[in-house]
Amino acid sequence: MHDLLAKIDFAPTESSLIVLARVFFQPWAIVVISRLVLTKLKVLNKNYLIKDMKVYITILLMFQTSSQNIGQFLVFQILESQIFYFFQNIPTASLTSTSKIYFSNLVSLILQNFTFFQFGGTNSISTIDLGNAYHGVSSDYNIYVVGILMSVANFAPAIYWSMLPWSINYASIPAQVKLQTFIRSKLPAFTYHCIFGTCLMTACVVLRFHLFIWSVFSPKLCYFLGWNFVMGLLNGWLPELALLCALD
Repeated sequence: MHDLLAKIDFAPTESSLIVLARVFFQPWAIVVISRLVLTKLKVLNKNYLIKDMKVYITILLMFQTSSQNIGQFLVFQILESQIFYFFQNIPTASLTSTSKIYFSNLVSLILQNFTFFQFGGTNSISTIDLGNAYHGVSSDYNIYVVGILMSVANFAPAIYWSMLPWSINYASIPAQVKLQTFIRSKLPAFTYHCIFGTCLMTACVVLRFHLFIWSVFSPKLCYFLGWNFVMGLLNGWLPELALLCALD
């Protein structure tokens, strides 16, 4: 029996890991798209769409993040439930609906930046985690797929907290004001990034002849551009607009 087990190779091969990752990604994409389409066609109840989408995306983030950080998503779930409870029970007289939108997105923005560094992220390009960027990618290298997977892996905690305002802002408002709410929800992040980007570019211009600029400010500028592209466009606009389209 021992000789038989010794002949069997239990070590996973590269091809088997690629297939295993694709077995996850393909059904995940089918489930997400089907949920949005069926909700749009009014086959499924739209009241649970936001909750379900957050669960689907959280599963993807846990799959893509480093193994030592997976347990922290449980802490995130507990903290998110307490934040949601706070916003649900806050007196209406003390906080208007518009202020509630701004405040919830401000809390989300703070937690995005805080948890990004908590997960080990830095402003140095050398610390970009490529370990989970090749899940399901074969020898036929695809730069776009690897780029998306790398972004999800490195910005996993920030992506999670970017979904915090969804349940707060869109849970109980009429469909005709959802687009207006969406635009208002982007103002805090837009204002912050405009001020931050202006200060960063000013520092780069003023200190352009200093050697220190190439080790600190230039990598930070690259991260700033990447953050705005990934968190602003790919994560901040497209999924949320798809969600609003399905909710109409």
